[in-house]
Amino acid sequence: IEQLSPVKRAYVRRFWFPARYVVMVEEVTPAITISPSEEAPAVAALAITGELIGREYLPLSDKFKAVKVLTYGTNNDDYEKWDVEKINNLYKLAKLLEEYSGEEVQYMDLRIKHNAFVQLESAKLKLGEIDVSVFERIKSIHDILPQIKQMSEKIQYIDLSWKDSKYLKME
Repeated sequence: IEQLSPVKRAYVRRFWFPARYVVMVEEVTPAITISPSEEAPAVAALAITGELIGREYLPLSDKFKAVKVLTYGTNNDDYEKWDVEKINNLYKLAKLLEEYSGEEVQYMDLRIKHNAFVQLESAKLKLGEIDVSVFERIKSIHDILPQIKQMSEKIQYIDLSWKDSKYLKME
């Protein structure tokens, strides 16, 4: 049982009275699902601990609130080779964005290298490169989103890729 990718540990206990066996299975927690586009179903999932959960275990149950990440999985950024730190940083980034914005992250788009986008319920965010400064740059979304919702013009995205300046790309 432990050979299966979503299984972290499996235990077998034997009880004498009444005679029985109990098999306990502890699964890994999926943090990220990988899709090639917004509409496509997930092709893989990654656990917080770095394990790759294959297509045969998808789709995930609704009880798992995994972050949808769009990527092609090419040689430049193969999700199968992502380390635990990268997985945890992406997961942490999505959870911080949800906390700062008060909205759910629909997906994170990493298909363009050094130019990441995040789709919230009400707006699209351009994050640029995901580096250590991205956690500081996203803090301003708490102040920007209420103002955006009051605008009558449609925006394409909010540009948070710069440290000191925030821009709106209008449609």
